[in-house]
Amino acid sequence: MLYVAEVLIVSLPAFLAVAASIYLAHPSVYIGVCLFLYCGAIVVGLRGWPVWSAIVVAVSILGLSFIFGYSSGSLMEPNVSETASTIIAAVCAILCGLIVVGLAPPLAFTRRVIFMMVGVAAVVLLSQVNHLGIAATP
Repeated sequence: MLYVAEVLIVSLPAFLAVAASIYLAHPSVYIGVCLFLYCGAIVVGLRGWPVWSAIVVAVSILGLSFIFGYSSGSLMEPNVSETASTIIAAVCAILCGLIVVGLAPPLAFTRRVIFMMVGVAAVVLLSQVNHLGIAATP
């Protein structure tokens, strides 16, 4: 349900002018709600884990999303330097990996690794589409 709510909130401004004007008037609230739903979906998705470990994974993923939030084609400067970005990403990845290996049952771990591989493949595919300049809008 959290993912459905996220999709609805993200796509609503494209269909309703009122939602678009609210987004333009208060973008930080809009982004905050989306990030809250995103972290909530991660914590709920890791049900069966201790809550503290699911929150650490959600915060780590959120940190990675913030660090790599600007694409290479963006006109804006990156949030942090490349060295700091690499260090933070490595720490978050190692922390998430240790939590997953330490707490997940073997079957759940295998499912999550497969899900992660599919997710990485989708991100690589979308990145290639972006580099080719293919857009959904004119």
